[in-house]
Amino acid sequence: MSDLAAQTLTGTVAAAISDEQVLKPNRLAWVTEHFLIIRNADRQNHTIVPLSRLAGIDLVKTPYTGLLAIAAGVFIIAAAALASKQGDGAAMPCALLGALLIAGYFGTRRANITFKLDTGATETMVGTVAEAMALVKVIEQARRRAVMDDEDERYYSTVPVIRRAPQAASQPILGSSGLA
Repeated sequence: MSDLAAQTLTGTVAAAISDEQVLKPNRLAWVTEHFLIIRNADRQNHTIVPLSRLAGIDLVKTPYTGLLAIAAGVFIIAAAALASKQGDGAAMPCALLGALLIAGYFGTRRANITFKLDTGATETMVGTVAEAMALVKVIEQARRRAVMDDEDERYYSTVPVIRRAPQAASQPILGSSGLA
């Protein structure tokens, strides 16, 4: 486990996953090779979710489109001030205000991440879009790695695998007329 995670996780959480390596630290959660450690909103406790029990991940992006609408209006005012004979230099401050509103739009976008477990339980967290996308990417990489490890174990297993050939149908197939 990384030093960053070991400092934050204490007690039973650290003991339960002490041999796990954190793949990539994230402000929202940590992902190890077999577990997802979710930091709850109040930052007072953590939830450990085995990646094998994770049934799905929903990512809902929440943009504030009002900021884009206001920025578009400010850009129209800036264009009108630039084209006007009586603009008196108002175009530049309006354009800067529009640019600030667009930067504010990108800075305030949020993402809700919902982790669905195979038991039907859900865990939800809120973060920025960039953090959420990075977290989902690391989780998918860890899940792929776990599946590949499972396939490697089956391939190199010393236990024989018995495969049965498909059996022929025991009932005769009816003709196209449907008569017996």
